[in-house]
Amino acid sequence: MNVREFETYGLQTMASIAGLIRRVPADQLGWRPVESVMTLGQLLAHLPAALTEVVDIAVRGTTLTPEQLQQMMQGELPTATVDAALAACDAQARLLSELLAEVGDEDWQTRQVTVPWGAQGSLAYICISGLDHAVGHRYQLFLYLKLLGQTLGTDELFGG
Repeated sequence: MNVREFETYGLQTMASIAGLIRRVPADQLGWRPVESVMTLGQLLAHLPAALTEVVDIAVRGTTLTPEQLQQMMQGELPTATVDAALAACDAQARLLSELLAEVGDEDWQTRQVTVPWGAQGSLAYICISGLDHAVGHRYQLFLYLKLLGQTLGTDELFGG
C-alpha cells in the first residue's frame, strides 16, 4: 500500500466512523456496556482522532504532553456530543490529507519512526497501526450501537 492508497482507505474509514456516529442517541452518552470500558461519550471524543493522532506523531514528530500520555495510559478520557464528534471527524479528515501530503512513497516505506508508547517501524507500519486502532474503535462503536438495540448491518459498519 502506498501513501495515496493509505489516504484513500483512511478517509473511507473515517467516513464510515462518521456514519456510525450519526446513529448515536444523544441521550445515551454516559452509557457503557460494562464499568471497565469507555462510555459512549468518551468513545465519541476519542474516535475521530484515533487515526490522525498516530499519523501526526509519526509524520511530524508531534509529541504528547506528559499529561496527555498519562490520560491515555490511565483511560482518563473526556466526553463529546454527537455534533462535536462529527465536527471533529471532518477536521480530522482534512488533517489526515494535510499530513499525508507531506509524505512521499519512498519516505513512507523507508523512514523509521518511534512513537511515545514504544512502537517502532517504518512510517507506513506505524500509520497502518494507527488505522488498525481506529478500525478497532469503529467496531467498538458498532457493537455499542447494537447493544443499545439499533438494527445495523455491514453496510453501516463499512459505509459512510
